[in-house]
Amino acid sequence: MHNAARNIGLILVLFFMFTAGCTHISVRHIEKGRCLNFPVIDAESKITQMRTKAAEVHYQKAQKLFANHKYLEAVAQHEKSKQEGDYKDSSIKIAESYYKNAELLESNNQYRTAAGYYLQSSQTGRGHKEPILKAASIYYSLGRYFLENNYCRESLYDFERAARLMPDYRDLTRRLS
Repeated sequence: MHNAARNIGLILVLFFMFTAGCTHISVRHIEKGRCLNFPVIDAESKITQMRTKAAEVHYQKAQKLFANHKYLEAVAQHEKSKQEGDYKDSSIKIAESYYKNAELLESNNQYRTAAGYYLQSSQTGRGHKEPILKAASIYYSLGRYFLENNYCRESLYDFERAARLMPDYRDLTRRLS
């Protein structure tokens, strides 16, 4: 089997060489390496170049999606960019996209989902405090709303979430008592 594959390879080389006008080459020349003189290729640098270009393409797509307020799609493209080699500031852009998505959800009264995305923004953005404060504020406000409307279980759940995020949050300890 090995010889068959080698022979096919030699036949292909001869075919391409013949079609290129090299009629004086024999199989013996090819086997001894006298006729094929290919330049040395640094495969590692070529792969790095290709990965960088792929990362750049994903990064540019993400930037366009972000500009069009398609924040979660932008996150997906930035993640692909990161897989190709943590291109530019992809991690920061992911956190920013989560934050903007949270703001959008909050403006559409989707508070719990918004709080979740604020927390994702904080985790992705290496612990920035502002998203944590926003999530804690949402949970605290939900807790107050539910307490005022006598939904004690929901109120407790939201106050506990706020307390976990910000232990010194306003009068939370008094409200939980």
